[in-house]
Amino acid sequence: MDATEFGKTFRRISAAMDERLLQLNPHPFGLVQEPAGLSLPGAVGNVSYNAGIAGVFRTMLRKPAFQVESVSIRFGWMLDTEKPLVEVTTHWRYDWQPDTDIPDDFPGRRALGSAEHRDDAIRRGAWQDMYFYDHPGPTGPFQKSTARIVAYGHARDIEVTEYQDYKSFYFREGKEFVLVVGRNMPDDDLHFDHVDQLEEYLANSKAESERLRRRFGTAL
Repeated sequence: MDATEFGKTFRRISAAMDERLLQLNPHPFGLVQEPAGLSLPGAVGNVSYNAGIAGVFRTMLRKPAFQVESVSIRFGWMLDTEKPLVEVTTHWRYDWQPDTDIPDDFPGRRALGSAEHRDDAIRRGAWQDMYFYDHPGPTGPFQKSTARIVAYGHARDIEVTEYQDYKSFYFREGKEFVLVVGRNMPDDDLHFDHVDQLEEYLANSKAESERLRRRFGTAL
C-alpha cells in the first residue's frame, strides 16, 4: 500500500471510528456544568475499542463490527496545568478488580499517575511523552474524603481519593462504570449525566489536536 492509498484508508477508518462514537446509545457520561456554575470547555479525550486501534484498522479492512469500550470527555484546560481539568471516562463491560500485587489498590490509581505524568510532560514541553505511561500508579501519600455528587439525577455520597493536586472517584450507573479524575477539581456539587453535545466535543477535540500539531509538530 503506497502513501496515497494509506492516507485514503486512514481517513476512511477515522471517519468510521467517529461515526461509531457518535452512534453510541446512550452517550457517555459527562459533567453537567450549570448546577455548579462552571463553564469549562469540553472535548473528547481517549477512546478505546474492543479490538484496540490496530485491531480496528484490521477489522475495518475486512468490514466486521468493532465496539467502543470506553470514552473519556475532558472538561477544562488540559495544556494549562494551573487551571481545572475534569476527565470523565465511561467504561462499558468493565468489571474492575484490585491488582493483588499492589497494596490497597483502588480504581483510579493508575489514572492519577497518568494525570501527574501528563502534566509533568506538558510543563517540560515533552509533548510526545504525554500519553506514554505504563505504571500501576503512584504509591501515595493519598488522602480520603467524601463528596456529594449527583449522577443521572440521583444524589449520592462517594469516596474521593486525593493525591497532590489531583482527585479521583467513581460511580456505577447500570452497566456503566464511570471514573472521574480531576486536577484542581471543585470539591462538591458536581453533576454527571449522559452528554448531548458529543458531536460538539468531538469537533473541539479535532480542533485542539490540529492546533497542537501546528504549534509543536505533534497531536493529541
